[in-house]
This record gives sequence, structure tokens and C-alpha cells, in this order.
Amino acid sequence: MAAETLIDTSRLLAFLGAGDESAALVDSLRASALDGIRRATGVDWTAGGAKTGVVNEAIRAAVWMSFYGLRDPSVKTDHLTAYLGRLITQLQYGEEADADGGAEGKAPDSDAV
Repeated sequence: MAAETLIDTSRLLAFLGAGDESAALVDSLRASALDGIRRATGVDWTAGGAKTGVVNEAIRAAVWMSFYGLRDPSVKTDHLTAYLGRLITQLQYGEEADADGGAEGKAPDSDAV
């Protein structure tokens, strides 16, 4: 099974239902989203990695909000903003939790005395 790669502009255009005339804008929004994710997490995700699926979902959410949500005030982006925040949190802390089985920060088992 091939490793997942970062979503590219052509796949984002298809996701947005946009034509080729929007390619430059979508490419710019993609770069901005990836930079925002990098700044929020402190990780350069351009090389991909174990969390590429989560990064792609965050890119899609950020690009959709910029492409549609911020241009049309009737579009409600609150749920996407919260969703993007959860994805960023997963990227920030998911690896530490995965590395130790998710036990860090949990209260000890009350039966284990």
C-alpha cells in the first residue's frame, strides 16, 4: 500500500468543485493553509508522514473556509473552525499519545493500588 501524499491543487479543485481558472488562488490558499498548520504545530508537514491524512483534512477545511466561507457571510464557518482546531490539536499532541499508548495525562486506575 502506497503512503498517502499531501493533497495537491488539482485534488483541492475537485474537492471545491472549482474550475482550472481558480487554480492559482487554490494553490495560494493551499500554501497558506500548510503554513498555518506548520506554525500551529511547529512541524513542517511538507514531507508527509504518519499524520498525512489529518494534515490533508486540515488543509481541506482551511481552504474551503477561505474559498467559500469567508467570501459569503451567509455561510456559517463556526463548525469548520472548531473542527480545524481539533485537527490541529490532534497533530500537536497525537504523536505523544500514540507513542505511549495514550496514557500520558490520565489519572491512575483506581483499582491498581
